[in-house]
Amino acid sequence: MERHLVLTLLLVLIGFCCGKKLEGKCVVDKTSGKEGSPPVEGTISLMQPDSGDIQIKVSLKGFGPTAAITKHGFHVHMYGNISNGCMAAGTHYNPFNKDHGGPSDTERHVGDLGNLEVSVDGTVEKTLTDPLIKLSGDTSVIGKALVIHANEDDLGTGTFPDSKLSGHAGPRIACCEIVLDKESSSKATRLTSQILGYLTFFTLALMW
Repeated sequence: MERHLVLTLLLVLIGFCCGKKLEGKCVVDKTSGKEGSPPVEGTISLMQPDSGDIQIKVSLKGFGPTAAITKHGFHVHMYGNISNGCMAAGTHYNPFNKDHGGPSDTERHVGDLGNLEVSVDGTVEKTLTDPLIKLSGDTSVIGKALVIHANEDDLGTGTFPDSKLSGHAGPRIACCEIVLDKESSSKATRLTSQILGYLTFFTLALMW
């Protein structure tokens, strides 16, 4: 009976330790935007648990402490090619051919992530979640680009001709390509192996 309970506990712990978690990263270079853009730079990290919404952690600086515009459109674009001042990234990632909207709208592009709000010191430190974008599967954003725009995204509610296309968010001031974070994946694999080794040793010791 005791052995059965120990084995059951081991299987539960193995399932817990081996839960899949993908991580991606997007490194923004201060020269990525169109000429004359603010020198925005930093890292955007993406974490997709085995279930639930993806988490996106944004850590950027360089907007300027006296920026006249404090909200900037933030979207996933079609291609990871970020040359030509981010223009080569193409349009918003929109695999279901929907109108542009806000992150909480039913009618939205997969790539519609709303706005980033800049602090008074010219930085952005924000963590957001999203139910649509993924790091694997049909709506994977690996190999695509994250783009930050000069103006606030009107979330498709404006009256401008491009409101339903891009939220009238204006020029592209910074961007980066989304890639899998191989270093984090490797660390997670090593940690899982170590935990399983300890669990196996502990279980065998109890069974003897």
